[in-house]
Amino acid sequence: IGAINASLIAGNAPENRLPRLQEFWKRMEQRPIWSLPGAFPQTAVPTQPVTIDQRGCVYGPRVVGVRVGQTLEIRNDDDLMHNVHSLSARGNSFNVSEPKAGMLQQFRLKDEEIMLRVTCDIHRWMTAYVGVVNHPYFAVSGTAGTFQIDSVPPGNRVVQAWHERYGLVSKMVRVQAGTTTTVDFVYTGAEKPSAGAVRHVTRLDSCVTIDASSCVPSVALTKLE
Repeated sequence: IGAINASLIAGNAPENRLPRLQEFWKRMEQRPIWSLPGAFPQTAVPTQPVTIDQRGCVYGPRVVGVRVGQTLEIRNDDDLMHNVHSLSARGNSFNVSEPKAGMLQQFRLKDEEIMLRVTCDIHRWMTAYVGVVNHPYFAVSGTAGTFQIDSVPPGNRVVQAWHERYGLVSKMVRVQAGTTTTVDFVYTGAEKPSAGAVRHVTRLDSCVTIDASSCVPSVALTKLE
């Protein structure tokens, strides 16, 4: 962590050092992704890309969700070279350079993957996570830790939460037409860490909650039972 702070301080003018440090650690706050894994009726894939910025040697947002077939775009906002390198276990691999500010790379994601980690080989602390899902029933929790997934088809569903540090947890819920279903998740800290988590530069000093009752940041997915 000290090396990261030092590099951010050295790489910015004195008047920008504190704002850059604050921006970096704000972006580093872990947020879960929530999703409903399983089979659902086909829906149109959004034409609007999902964008991640490289700014101040930090990826932001740190966690995003993308549909299979949707475009992920990564933009360099820094006047220095970055690399965009995905560590995919499926068909979502890419590894390209963005040597100057204003450059933009676009990638059409091909296969479902929870989660796709994106790094920069030049600045090794830079990390983002992309949840690639084959349906629209997912969300990334907000700063208050809550999430909402709209228009879920009725039935028994498994809601799955992914957390960068603590991995996957799941709960079964019954979704009924015309009603709101609430589900709470709590991580105990004893869960198996996510593969590839960058624990030495993460921190968990904010409470990410579902329905203001559980402490944890995540992503949600859903499964049809």
